[in-house]
Order: sequence, then C-alpha cells, then structure tokens
Amino acid sequence: MVKKKKIIIIIILILGLYLIYDFTPIIKVPLGYMIFGNEQCTWYNARMKQNNKKEIDDLLYEDRDHPMMGGCAITKWKCKLCLRGGESSTTVTPKLCDLCSKLTNRCSECGKLREK
Repeated sequence: MVKKKKIIIIIILILGLYLIYDFTPIIKVPLGYMIFGNEQCTWYNARMKQNNKKEIDDLLYEDRDHPMMGGCAITKWKCKLCLRGGESSTTVTPKLCDLCSKLTNRCSECGKLREK
C-alpha cells in the first residue's frame, strides 16, 4: 500500500512539473532570449501595423527569416522551446509552436520579439 502511494505521488509530481514547464512563461521567456536573442521582428511588426504597403512589400523581398516560397512536401518540425513536433505542408517551417509564440511574445516564424 505504501509503494502505491509513493508511485501515485511521483506520477502527480511529474505531471505537475510537465504542466508548469509547458504552460508558464517563467522558463520559456529566458530560454527564448538565450536561443533567439533580443532582436525585434520587423516583418511581423510591419505586417500587424499594415500602414505602408510599400514597406511590407520591401520587407518581403529583403527578409531572409520569413521565406515566402517553399517546396511542396510534408515537413516535420520541432518547436525550439518546448520540443513539441508538428507538420507543415511546405518546406518552410516555423521555429516556435503557437503556444510558445504567444507565451513568450515572439514571432513563430523567426523567433524574434514582437512589438507589445
């Protein structure tokens, strides 16, 4: 009976640690700074403002972090922060999953910071 209680407690602790790591930015934000740095994503910020169409068109041609063309192949990718996998219908894959992107306020395509 004591062994069953210990096993249940260990399982609960492991699940708790997984949930803390998975859903809190306490660990993911510093990890994002270590991996991607402190740069701003100019493409995402310009796209969200959508004030100047010429500025967005210029960014599409100059930007190397956000490729617009990819091959037609199902490509598997992993998030750089939580290591969850996903599939993309092209060879252009994101660097972060949607959850990590929202928690850390980073662009999912390049990993750079978005404007607040």
